[in-house]
Amino acid sequence: FRRERWVETPFVRLLLPTDTAYRYAARMGIEVGTADLFAIVPQLTAAVGLSFPLSVTVLGARARWLFTPRLSVDLAYAPAHWVEVALGIEARLGTDAAGLLEFLAPKIAWRFYPYRGLAAQFTLMLPMAGLERTDYRIALSVGWTQEVRTGPRPPGRTAPQATDVQ
Repeated sequence: FRRERWVETPFVRLLLPTDTAYRYAARMGIEVGTADLFAIVPQLTAAVGLSFPLSVTVLGARARWLFTPRLSVDLAYAPAHWVEVALGIEARLGTDAAGLLEFLAPKIAWRFYPYRGLAAQFTLMLPMAGLERTDYRIALSVGWTQEVRTGPRPPGRTAPQATDVQ
């Protein structure tokens, strides 16, 4: 869904069992959600994301299921077409009997668009409130952005811009 300065898109992500948090267990899952981007000016965007991840951690014959809805709000600046810096806050809820709020964390992310739809992101989060007791969270993600356009790409555009769907 696209308007002149606003883009909304649903997404699906797979959590592959490459997590290093567990020595003998494997975690995998799926996440569905939506992301909304609003172009404040050509190089500055506001983003809101809502997602519903479902994951399972397997150890031998035992499995632990987690459902952790997330809400994220970011402000991103793209000084060049291939790089973007984002500041934001993320809230994650859970099903733990000790409390609903898993964490509320400010975050900073660096996003790179080295080739057409290829995107890489490095994120640092600092959980400040909630049940999460880690000092920081670091994530690296790599993905592909597929643009759906009704017309031709503007001349000279080879990478997604801050106003494109991510």
